[in-house]
Amino acid sequence: MYYSNEPVYTEIQNRFSRFSPRINIGEHIDSMTEIGRTISEGITFKPINSLKLKMDIAFTNLDRHSNQRAFHWDNRKVWIYKLAALATDGEGYREIGTPSLHCAINEEKCNIHIDEFGFIARTDSGEEYLTPDLIRHIGDELILRDKVRKNAIKFLKFSLPDEIAEPAAKLLDHTYLVVPSSQDRYGFDINNKFKPRIGLGFKIWNNKIADLRFEYTCGNSSCSDTRKMVWLSLDFDKL
Repeated sequence: MYYSNEPVYTEIQNRFSRFSPRINIGEHIDSMTEIGRTISEGITFKPINSLKLKMDIAFTNLDRHSNQRAFHWDNRKVWIYKLAALATDGEGYREIGTPSLHCAINEEKCNIHIDEFGFIARTDSGEEYLTPDLIRHIGDELILRDKVRKNAIKFLKFSLPDEIAEPAAKLLDHTYLVVPSSQDRYGFDINNKFKPRIGLGFKIWNNKIADLRFEYTCGNSSCSDTRKMVWLSLDFDKL
């Protein structure tokens, strides 16, 4: 398949390969509609058989040693899942954990991408629950990335020459919204009380091992309490 060399497609396929039984997403693609700029946009395609794809995703397990399902189905009769699925076209399935695969499937179109802030977790006893990352998922991934950033990039490409529009679009690709979440790094004051902060972040450089970012946040409505932070995170398990 010509798209198998695309990094976004490869990253998505690699995540599907961890489950049991393993899912080869290429076997479900009739025709590729679009490969996004980033993994948060993912891939969009026409499925060969949408029902079979749903079944494969719904019944795959976390790994071959586990009887726990890898994906959670968005039941839109529950208001909180309906809210989280506002940008989902079709049936939604979310990988449990973070980051997580998010699959939106209907008969004619399927989009699969990776949410940086997955918000479905599981207790040791196997019960699923929502994490505070739902707030960041809605603010950053549904509003900023899917609505604001995507449309801003379309406008740049429409109104500017490619040699200007493309570098500007790449800068936007690296931006994200900072809101309170379970991964909050500095939302506590000197008295160890949580103080919500909001702002913008920029991914300076990252790969599978290291992640370097800059964040500018405000701690009050007038933004008189500001913080500027550069932070580096390392995944020692991959060194």
